[in-house]
Amino acid sequence: MADEQKKGFDPANKDDVKVLQGKLNEFNALRNSTQEPLDITGEMDKATRAAWLEFKKETFADGSLSIGYLKDKKGLNFSEKELEALGVSPDALGDKPKNPESYDRNEPPKELITAVQKKLGVEQTGKLNEDTRAAIKDHKRKNWIDGRINAGALNRLDEEIKSLKAAKEVNMTGVTRSSGSATVSIPMDVSSSKRVMG
Repeated sequence: MADEQKKGFDPANKDDVKVLQGKLNEFNALRNSTQEPLDITGEMDKATRAAWLEFKKETFADGSLSIGYLKDKKGLNFSEKELEALGVSPDALGDKPKNPESYDRNEPPKELITAVQKKLGVEQTGKLNEDTRAAIKDHKRKNWIDGRINAGALNRLDEEIKSLKAAKEVNMTGVTRSSGSATVSIPMDVSSSKRVMG
């Protein structure tokens, strides 16, 4: 899909839509999804739009907090002033943040977590616990994720496919080892989890 991202995805372009439909089918097959494969028609039909939206919900609706989600009107709709008062760095705010920090890896300020919990109607513990993450994920799925097709989401589809293929390859071959520029795989009998020597 690299070519599509350079020129931009055009839902009226049958070739662009066919590539998207093929990628969505590949993604769902690699995940062993029960979703029916899309017909590769080149039409941005209801089934294609539904599959795209489901992909976005599966991959973008997680239990993490990002500045975009915190500020977005469909997200938690905090103002910059509110976020600053809750301990979010001013460098992370604005239209072009100097440091667009995300709290995916770092613990957000306790005051911010408590405010998020209050907005989501969960117990206000000040900790980003399982219940809070589940509430964030549910809120994102219901309110924040939309069916827009953009370069970032198309790149994410490619990344997810690549990751799923790599995981499947490791599961099928057993152990993957790298030695310099050569990679050596030791085959395994997956049904019995025993290495196959040969």
